[in-house]
Amino acid sequence: MRTTIAPAASLRSRQGQRQIRGAGLCIVGLSVAVLGLFSAAAHAQDGVATYESPINGFSFQYPADWQIGPIPVEVSTGNVIERVGLSAPDGAIGLISVIQLNARLSDADVPVLKFELDTAFEAGAAQVGGEVVLGEIFDATDFGLRYLFAYQINFPRDGRVIASRQYAFVLADRQYNIALEADEAGHERHQGVLEGILRSFWVDER
Repeated sequence: MRTTIAPAASLRSRQGQRQIRGAGLCIVGLSVAVLGLFSAAAHAQDGVATYESPINGFSFQYPADWQIGPIPVEVSTGNVIERVGLSAPDGAIGLISVIQLNARLSDADVPVLKFELDTAFEAGAAQVGGEVVLGEIFDATDFGLRYLFAYQINFPRDGRVIASRQYAFVLADRQYNIALEADEAGHERHQGVLEGILRSFWVDER
């Protein structure tokens, strides 16, 4: 069953402002950590494979010719509780991150989360010498969600411009980030991969 952002009473800090710790963690530039950590695709059928998290009860579909595997979560990753890497045959890199928030989000908290994400992506872009070229929030009812945050960071790597396109959404007290890093040609080839992962994303909240 797909769930939506659950309304909740706002938890205020002493300054009277909502704190959503860890919500804006950026995942740009992790391609090197992803390489070499993949296992063969499982549960493949008709060109589509399904990944099922043994830790946090979520699943999604991805192209069956991509490799996939968990990435160790270190203390330095803050509130990230799970990461899954994807690797396309042409070298495009995907990354799914699960971030534990300090409370459930209410509609009133959405602008705060947007601000935290904006700040984190700006910082991440600066670290890799890039720039944020997209940072928007959408009504995502077509995906079974209340809100969807979309970002893109362009940054140089080995003489090419790499685009990191990312979606972020919240279910209950967790944020899920879905990212694809590739050059322009790679994004044209894999245009539907991010949307396909998002449409098939399922969270078991039992």
